[in-house]
Amino acid sequence: MLILKNIKDSVRMACTHNGTVITNGLMHIGTTCDDFLRDNLEWISKATNWNKFNAVATLGLIHRGHEANAMKVLDPYLPKGEPDQYGYKEGGSLYAYGLIHANHGSANVIEYLQKQLASATTASVRHGACLGLGVAALGTHNESAYSQLRETLYQDDAVVGEAAGTAMGLVMAGSRDATAFREMVQYISDTAHDKIQRGLRTGLSLLAYGRMEEAEPWVNELLEAKSNAVLRQTAVCMLAMAYAGSGKADVVRRLLAKVAADPNQDVKRFAVIAVGFVLSK
Repeated sequence: MLILKNIKDSVRMACTHNGTVITNGLMHIGTTCDDFLRDNLEWISKATNWNKFNAVATLGLIHRGHEANAMKVLDPYLPKGEPDQYGYKEGGSLYAYGLIHANHGSANVIEYLQKQLASATTASVRHGACLGLGVAALGTHNESAYSQLRETLYQDDAVVGEAAGTAMGLVMAGSRDATAFREMVQYISDTAHDKIQRGLRTGLSLLAYGRMEEAEPWVNELLEAKSNAVLRQTAVCMLAMAYAGSGKADVVRRLLAKVAADPNQDVKRFAVIAVGFVLSK
């Protein structure tokens, strides 16, 4: 806590303010200890726009797993009628609600988030609803949630689509679902929005989570996309997820080869990060 206080006292920029708030959330996952937030309400209130979204979302980290009190904790922030200005606070609260129920989302929790996504009128609220739905339904392969997220993606809103693309992968994590793969790959080519492509890159990689050699046909196909760097980035991220924690030396060698040979800087960057995932544990 003293470290956080020292960082807070030296913070003068929005990005470091945001980083400090997220650090607090990560340090206190599942502890319900929100003393830092309560003791620094005036400082926290300086957060604006997406920093405000993130500040509220960190409550989901702090109260992770304490599902019985989720509504009570988030009640001041959850959507009620018209959203506050652009809805960053409300969007963050829906993400937080999903984080509290991460991978444990009951039918009622998923239904609540689906209703919020359907009724939301601002991009930031819909963004938060997508992410909340994704983490609450993590790895459940819930077809209803996936379908709603896919339809949200197809509306081609950059901010909302980024979250929807990621959330589709969260819901279908580890499924190696061929239909989802084809739909998501196709939309990377169809959309002109970089944000949506980035969200789908993350979502696609999650489809292969833990599947190791079973993911190889997809990886090889995406690596052959010589004219589409985003698809090659996706292949590298897919290797990271498929072989996470496996320590396989041959996968590390392939990733290092991409670092040396690929002309795209982002492919190189993700290949280096992927090495860390493969060698984790």
